[in-house]
Amino acid sequence: MSLERASEVPEKIRRDQHTLVILGNGVIVFGLWTFAKTLLSWFLNPAYFSQQTDQTISVLVFNIMVVIVLVMDLLLRLFVGLSARNAGLGKRTNIVYVGAAVILLLLNVLSTAGIMYQFTAAGERTFDSIITLIISITSMIILLDLIVASVKVKIRSRHAD
Repeated sequence: MSLERASEVPEKIRRDQHTLVILGNGVIVFGLWTFAKTLLSWFLNPAYFSQQTDQTISVLVFNIMVVIVLVMDLLLRLFVGLSARNAGLGKRTNIVYVGAAVILLLLNVLSTAGIMYQFTAAGERTFDSIITLIISITSMIILLDLIVASVKVKIRSRHAD
């Protein structure tokens, strides 16, 4: 490694760490937004969630399942976001958060595919569905960028030592 390149590595690590802090904040904000949006949708239109069930599942069981999935999603996003922030701040973190970010990304891809299906095939072109689609795509970009920045920091940190 040349002298010039060796001097660039710490600067690139700092830049990627700064990126991790920003992206970690983004993941946390999107988690809180998803939680708040779902709860507000629930309270403002309580019939919506009961319409999503068929006759074999009771509305109460379905609502409990929705709350459990919603809380798990929020906790997973908080774990990924806070871990990315800690990694960006130079604190020691477990690389497990990158795997959790990959899982979130895959779930986000499936969610976005469902939104796009509703948008195109089902013809549900409401303002809410357009905004949800844009936010879902933005969340995927943030998660993908977080994964890339995490890997870059880990690789550059090993080469810097």
